[in-house]
Formats: sequence, C-alpha cells, structure tokens
Amino acid sequence: MANPPVAAAVSRCSSAPLRRRLGGGRGRAPDVYPGLRPALLALVESDERGDPILPPAD
Repeated sequence: MANPPVAAAVSRCSSAPLRRRLGGGRGRAPDVYPGLRPALLALVESDERGDPILPPAD
C-alpha cells in the first residue's frame, strides 16, 4: 500500500517537465574574475600545455 501524499507528489512531479529559471546559478569564472585566465596561464609553462596522453614533440 502506497503512502497517499507521496503518491500525489510523485504524480505532480512526473507530469510537468523540470525547468530551471533563467539567470540562476553562478556566473562564468572569467566574467566574475577577469584576471583569472592570465593568472592560470602564467602558472603553466608553454611547453607543458597540450594533450597529456600524446608524447612530447621533440
């Protein structure tokens, strides 16, 4: 025997698609912190960038 309030809630949730409000959530990190990308790129040497699976080019 199912719990009536739970069954009612499940039927309400399954009948309407889930939609999020526009503008919710965090902003993009580069938009919030404009100096973030240059600071991160300064930490990584140019020789170290690229695909980590491929062998280094000689």
